[in-house]
Amino acid sequence: LEEHTQMRRLVSEILELKRSDPRLDQAFGQLENVVRDHVQEEENEIFPKAREKIDAAVLERAGEEMKRAMGALENEELIAQADEQPVAP
Repeated sequence: LEEHTQMRRLVSEILELKRSDPRLDQAFGQLENVVRDHVQEEENEIFPKAREKIDAAVLERAGEEMKRAMGALENEELIAQADEQPVAP
C-alpha cells in the first residue's frame, strides 16, 4: 500500500510539472525505481505465495478480471484524465 501511495503521489507531481522543469527527470526516475521495486517484490514474493495457496482456476479468473479492469481504465479514465490535465510544454 505504501508503494502504491508513493506511485500516486509521484504521478500527481509529474502531471503538475512543465516539461522544461528540471525536477521532471528526477520525478520520473523516482517513479521508475518505485515501480521496478514493487513489481520485483510482487513477482518474487507475493505471486509465488498466492500460487501456493490459491487454486489455479481462481487465479486465472482473477487475472482475467484485472486485465478487463485495466483495459477499461486505460481506455476511459486515464485518457480522460490526461485530456483534462495535459503536461505543459
